[in-house]
Amino acid sequence: MGLRERKKAATHAAIQAEAMRLFTDHGFEATTVEMVAAAANVSPVTCYRYFPTKESLVLSDDYDSLIVAGIQAQPQALGLADRVEAGVVAALSRLGGRGLAMVRVRLRLVERTPQLRARLWDQQARTAALLAAALGPADLGTAAVAAACLSVMTVAMTEWAARPEGEDPTRVLRAAFDGLRGAWSSTRPAGS
Repeated sequence: MGLRERKKAATHAAIQAEAMRLFTDHGFEATTVEMVAAAANVSPVTCYRYFPTKESLVLSDDYDSLIVAGIQAQPQALGLADRVEAGVVAALSRLGGRGLAMVRVRLRLVERTPQLRARLWDQQARTAALLAAALGPADLGTAAVAAACLSVMTVAMTEWAARPEGEDPTRVLRAAFDGLRGAWSSTRPAGS
């Protein structure tokens, strides 16, 4: 990245960090975009340039691109769910401690704010489509696996965020994917 891009990235991160602090301290509903802009030492116009809505202050991230890159780096010989799991683990490893701390704060905010949960569900369809495209040929089976894996990721990361600090998110994620694989491999009852 050039100097200009680094400055933009730093401004983006600073605004979002202040938003997370204020939302955590005062609640999502009670915190205004103007309060976030003032805390980040930018104008409200600048804040809206980086984050077009108040909800995007929490939900805007680069995680999808990290996960897609992680999936695409996996050997094609792996099963679809295994490629998603390995891709998500690779993405988590790239976040580092500070990035994971931000994920935890964001997930906790989403969990206790109905307005954010609704917006997150809107984003899930887009993420599922990106996962399916990363997995290969677009067909119903691939789309179904991508959607199932996204659900597993969401459940696992939400569970991790609710646990005490220091918990390894990859351990929780792997346990959730093991549960999915176990359900898929179980024998179907007769007549189904």
